[in-house]
Amino acid sequence: MENWGLITYQEGALLYEEGVSSLLHKELITSVIAHELAHQWFGNQVTMKWWNEIWLNEGFATYMSYLAVDHAEPSFQITEKLIMDDLHTAFEEDALLTSHPLSTPSDYVQTPGEILGMFDAISYSKGAMVLRMLENYVGEDSFNNWIREYLRVYQGRNVEQDDLWELIQNDNVKSFMKSWTTQIGYPVITINTTTGEYYQKHFLYNSSVVSSLWWDIRLKFTTNITLPKTEKMELNGPGVKAMDELISKKGDWILANVNCTAYCRVNYNPENWQRLLSQLETNPDRIPLMNRAQLIDDAFNLARAKLVNVTLALNSTRFLRKEKAFLPWESAVRNLGYFVLMFDRSEVYGPMQLYLRHQVEELYNFFKNHTDNSTVPENHSLQHNQITAIEVACFSGLLDCIEMATAMFADWMNTNATNKYGLG
Repeated sequence: MENWGLITYQEGALLYEEGVSSLLHKELITSVIAHELAHQWFGNQVTMKWWNEIWLNEGFATYMSYLAVDHAEPSFQITEKLIMDDLHTAFEEDALLTSHPLSTPSDYVQTPGEILGMFDAISYSKGAMVLRMLENYVGEDSFNNWIREYLRVYQGRNVEQDDLWELIQNDNVKSFMKSWTTQIGYPVITINTTTGEYYQKHFLYNSSVVSSLWWDIRLKFTTNITLPKTEKMELNGPGVKAMDELISKKGDWILANVNCTAYCRVNYNPENWQRLLSQLETNPDRIPLMNRAQLIDDAFNLARAKLVNVTLALNSTRFLRKEKAFLPWESAVRNLGYFVLMFDRSEVYGPMQLYLRHQVEELYNFFKNHTDNSTVPENHSLQHNQITAIEVACFSGLLDCIEMATAMFADWMNTNATNKYGLG
């Protein structure tokens, strides 16, 4: 709890003991401390005027915690993981009609229950993602200078979100941010690389709902020709000409929303989807890491909303056989969990396990030496993926994994029995 001058913690969110605590638990502790320290400025030094804009506290504290953790423990290299965790948390809740805007009318939030309802993934996770998008829109230096000015001008005062926008030396910011903070949800951008057409619509899991909501959006896009250079595209602006020129090159793929800086999903025509998936299978490093994870997440959620065929979603996991990074694996395992639940008592379950076993075997073998010797990699992202590899390998019936887990469990039982009861 971020009291002014006295932060209080549950012991498990603060205390770390070398050799006893989990190495990955250190990440959680660091993130919690960073979040609460950020509140000394965002929430205490400057406070929102009323609970309807609690995102001015929680969204800022969440976003600033990414920067603080990266500064305090650069060896963790988990900024991208923290961002993707919050992005997907916000996406799932914000695709429901029960979502709410970041900034609601003050008379909508009056009772204790209504106030508590604002402390959710929208205020925390979506708030952070919208700030990240704003930073990308105005530039890192301008964003940092603006934040310093915001804290200086409003020190010891209460604010509304419009106070923020008026401080930024950019006349378009207020109109740009309005659609992101005053209405629910987010768009899916559909790009047809065959015709050059593109459009946006409100992304909802309930595909029968008609919505007229519209967002002001800026995307970065790249192709297999221009990488690593990226171009900015405004979905009603001059950048579209560059996209049209790239579309005219037959056989090229286009990847929109590079590094997921815009708070939206992206859909493509089947031909471009196939080219992207082929690129992932032949040379995945040509696709930025965050986008490798997001292509999987978009494909599965677009299928859930009946915007693409479920076969496309399943095919988006084929490249994982050669993938070592955590984010794409996390995205796939999380999304495939639904299929596991739906088919665990059907004839599809066996082939599904076989497929997962085939996909995870190389990843499991990559970590095998560490696992057999009860060690973990130094890289924190690989520590996360070592856990994923073991979970998926044992779940899917990989014999090496089952034998390893059985032996380690027996050894642990024998060791604890010896220590506790003196049994040999």
